[in-house]
Amino acid sequence: MTGQKASDIRNLTLTQMRRNFEVKSKPKRRLRIESRFPLIGRGNVMRDKVVDHDTVEILLNQSLR
Repeated sequence: MTGQKASDIRNLTLTQMRRNFEVKSKPKRRLRIESRFPLIGRGNVMRDKVVDHDTVEILLNQSLR
């Protein structure tokens, strides 16, 4: 779709991808990158429910009693 090799795209940062798009687009447009739920990764799925290691250990010990 982009006319670029996948390996080339993988080596670009989002900033570089945005800059390339904005330079090539006619008329000049700003690229908007959106994040939509759900994304892959525990932190994204759990969002505000992420628990630190010490808290998990305390909860585990309480559960095993």
